[in-house]
Amino acid sequence: MRKRFGLRVIAGLTALAAAAVVALMVAGSGAATPVGGFDTGVTYTSIAGTDLHSSQVGSDSTTFTQDCSDFTPTNGDVLWHFVLVQTSAVNSGSLRAEFQNAGVTTPDVVYSKHVGGVLHWDVITPSSDVLLAASTDAVGGILNLSHVCDGNGGGGGGETSAISTTVHLGATDSGTPTVVDELHPAALGSTVHDSADLTFTGGGTLPTDSTVFFGFFHNDACSGDVADLAGIDVGGQSSPAGGLDPALVEGPLHAGSYSYIAVFVSGDSSKVADAIGDCEPFTISQGTTGTSTAIHLGATDGIGGPVVVTGPISSANSVVHDSATVTGTPAAFTPTGNVVFTFYRGGDCATGTAEAAGTVALVNGVADPSTAEGPLAAGSYAFSAHYGGNNDYTGSDSACEPLTVFQLGKTMGFWGNQNGIARILGAGGYAVNAVAIGRGSNIDTQSESAKVLPNTLNACGKGSPSIFSVGAATNTKDCTLATGINEGSLNTLAAQTLALGYNIKLVSGFTGQSIGVLGCAANLTAGLTASSTVNGAFAAAVNLIDHSASGGSTTQAQIGAMNLLLGCLNREA
Repeated sequence: MRKRFGLRVIAGLTALAAAAVVALMVAGSGAATPVGGFDTGVTYTSIAGTDLHSSQVGSDSTTFTQDCSDFTPTNGDVLWHFVLVQTSAVNSGSLRAEFQNAGVTTPDVVYSKHVGGVLHWDVITPSSDVLLAASTDAVGGILNLSHVCDGNGGGGGGETSAISTTVHLGATDSGTPTVVDELHPAALGSTVHDSADLTFTGGGTLPTDSTVFFGFFHNDACSGDVADLAGIDVGGQSSPAGGLDPALVEGPLHAGSYSYIAVFVSGDSSKVADAIGDCEPFTISQGTTGTSTAIHLGATDGIGGPVVVTGPISSANSVVHDSATVTGTPAAFTPTGNVVFTFYRGGDCATGTAEAAGTVALVNGVADPSTAEGPLAAGSYAFSAHYGGNNDYTGSDSACEPLTVFQLGKTMGFWGNQNGIARILGAGGYAVNAVAIGRGSNIDTQSESAKVLPNTLNACGKGSPSIFSVGAATNTKDCTLATGINEGSLNTLAAQTLALGYNIKLVSGFTGQSIGVLGCAANLTAGLTASSTVNGAFAAAVNLIDHSASGGSTTQAQIGAMNLLLGCLNREA
């Protein structure tokens, strides 16, 4: 719905449009009785203001805005059209207007009317005159002189002007412009501009120094302080005036209500009247958001950044926190506000016991960390996050983020005891779970697996069955190793590597686990990092075994360091 250009807007534009926006001075309640016979015993209520047109007490009829659309002057008569814009509808009221020549005049009831809470009075004087004062006994309104029709040709022969505006999407129009208004909101972050149509009657061109001023407001009523102003010179142009699109480009805009208005200030209002357009309100819509979460190891993120939990974790190192990232659509601005975290014990987000896990402000779209949870015992847990939204974006909920904490079984030598053998057989047997530990080996039978026990295998896999098929394997004697390698250390490395291979294949949740999550970052070696997986550690160990034969590049120090790392990863619970 369009709203009338208000008095507060006029105040905001006064510096630019003072010549066009001048309030009608009227006699107020308690004011002295005007000369010319006003009733002294009656209190008249009137408030200075303007409606559609400017006016000025003390000027003659030829200087006022001319409008003869509803009056045909005869014999030089002048029509003075007053309006009372009421705050509450009143069906009656009288007007007293005083003129320099005509004196005090009361409007003929024939010319008075009441429409939609607005009282209209027509006062006719016999000739051009000077308005001295006006007041009304109707309570609670704003009295204005709307227009004059001077039969003697006042106001440059009755030339009028009209200005209308439309808000368009974008900094300029491309093809058919997209209209933006309350029924057609623009997306968050949009840029808009105003477009005006200025027409005037009487032919000819606009007076020099004629200007169209545009006002932009951070509300839908063109009220209060003007947020931005711009003027376009239209002097010398014919009707309709051009060059009024684009005007006053604004954006990217946050969500909310805005409005434009245009004011035409004539360079000579006696030739072409000033005009004020309707308020053009429009809306910028809120955007939507998505909230994603990631569980991080530890109470906070370390110096090297977060260690993201991507699967089950060991109870040996199970302090965790949650982190949320909020993204907006459209991505015009970075979401701000708070994320509320919830932690669930004993199940998922539907069945677990909910606990508050902190309210965290977004920084560059990220809320981190939630409260720390743990150390956690073996079991099922979950996190969820809720973003509450802000003026620009609606809120959103993350998906439920489950977390499993497990306690590792006895892994150092389970392939060599009855419980371990039962697990391998129950998982399909040795052939299905074959493990290649390096130097051409492929452990795919129980007898081969049992041979690769600490203190059983030698560096060449001597004896039956023969473990290593390359690197000078022999059934009768030890082989020669790379310089400085201790045979016992290499045998331990082979056993540890086989154990790690079975852990990866047979221990639930073990494959893909990071060295850091399993609490073994203190034993890093062979270029591995805390985020490297157990699978990566297995490959590094096999590489050392592959290069342990005579002439190889593996060193005793490398084997010792790897044995420490594998000993941690393969530790018994």
